Amino acid sequence: MNDILTPDEVRALIAATPSRSATGRRNRALIVALYRGGLRLSEALALLPEDVDVEEGVLSIAGRSVTSRRRIGLDPQSREVLAAWAVDREDLGLRDEQPFFSTLRGEPIKDAYVRALLPRLAAAAGLAKRVHASGLRASHALELAGEGFPLRVVQEHLGIESLAAAQRYLERYRPVDPVRAIQSRDWAIDA
Repeated sequence: MNDILTPDEVRALIAATPSRSATGRRNRALIVALYRGGLRLSEALALLPEDVDVEEGVLSIAGRSVTSRRRIGLDPQSREVLAAWAVDREDLGLRDEQPFFSTLRGEPIKDAYVRALLPRLAAAAGLAKRVHASGLRASHALELAGEGFPLRVVQEHLGIESLAAAQRYLERYRPVDPVRAIQSRDWAIDA
């Protein structure tokens, strides 16, 4: 599917995001949370500072019920990117009750901002693909599956309710051709 980005394409997208300003560092951190955390855009934009533990490398995502939360692990490089934005938040005097990903004045970021930002950055990175938040999430999911993570881990990490739904999610973006799959098998006959 054309919406799936390779790791190199995501790196190019991040590299096209200016890093000299607080806004640029925030946008980089948001892209990393969407991609390496596998977050839905609504989940990323709803994060509060208390939900982001860069020391432990954990994001705490609100579930559908008031009492349910899921924890997302982050790799060390992703933690560094989020930590840079956390320092900027502190320097800007943003408060704990304001969203982690906010404007420089602490106001919530609108979905429309991100929907316009990602294609603009993709063009700056020279990417011909359609780039959007759910595509970053799907790219991450396919990478996890390709790296051999069990379906249960992918399901829980992405916050998908059932294994069957997680399987359908992966198959939507990575359809399996049964003929090619069987043709790729190797079998030796000792004669």
